[in-house]
Amino acid sequence: MIEVRNISKKYGTSYALNNVSFSINDNNITGIIGHNGAGKTTLFMIANGLSKPTSGDIFIDNFSLSKNRDYIRLCTGLFTDRLHLYQLLTVKECIDFFKGMYKVSKTRIDYLMESLSLKGFANKKISELSTGMLKRVLLAISIINNPKVLFLDEPFSGLDPESRNDFIHLIKEISNDNIQLLISSHELLELETIIKRLVVLKKGKIVIDDYLDKLMYQYFPNRILEIDIYCSQFQILKNHLQKLNASQSIKFLEKGDNICSLNIDVKDSHLIFSSLPDYARIISVRDYKPSLDDLYFKINEN
Repeated sequence: MIEVRNISKKYGTSYALNNVSFSINDNNITGIIGHNGAGKTTLFMIANGLSKPTSGDIFIDNFSLSKNRDYIRLCTGLFTDRLHLYQLLTVKECIDFFKGMYKVSKTRIDYLMESLSLKGFANKKISELSTGMLKRVLLAISIINNPKVLFLDEPFSGLDPESRNDFIHLIKEISNDNIQLLISSHELLELETIIKRLVVLKKGKIVIDDYLDKLMYQYFPNRILEIDIYCSQFQILKNHLQKLNASQSIKFLEKGDNICSLNIDVKDSHLIFSSLPDYARIISVRDYKPSLDDLYFKINEN
């Protein structure tokens, strides 16, 4: 659906983007992450026809940005906090303004007001909105033209935990409307809950482009479970479990009060669950699954 082909953006002697290429042909949500100045926002601006690349091209449904800029602008959307709305306009007036720009139907506006829960705020001024409601208005504007590809630049910034959960839900709902989503965010905890694919930019270049599950397994092949077990015969249990054919050695810790803890590779955990003797029972299991934060810092170690 979208192909970024050898995109570079140069300011003076410095590159904001340097020969960036990737393509997305499915509806999986893609996360674009990187340090400040890595080129994320520049890429989004170029992809929406709001900035011209120094070289390279972008294709959406095989239409070239360099040759079909007006078409690309009509079939892409950009969510950004940098869009400053008229503070004295009401929500309805603001939406109507953009409705006129894109010449969309009243049916489309009614759908957005309903699906984004804006109807109850239609007559509120933009200046009176909370951060969460303002982001809903910005989201409505970014998809008012029913785009094929939507770029979201830092959608979670400034939101409280409840508003973040609500906004994540809205983004997931939008992805179900066959809109290809690319999200740039420093809020990696939230991003991890919705993306399937990850692109990492570093100093204007792509250093990683792959599916998140695959990257997690590649960078963290040994995932550990910590299992607490109630057992009055610790040494006997330890001797029994050490005889299991685990690929990694099992680490034991006697905690007292007939409770012991063991660490085991997740791929060997079935050995514990299937062979635990009757005189022992599992109290709790903790899965130390690496996070997107862990993955990002692991990638950037090199």
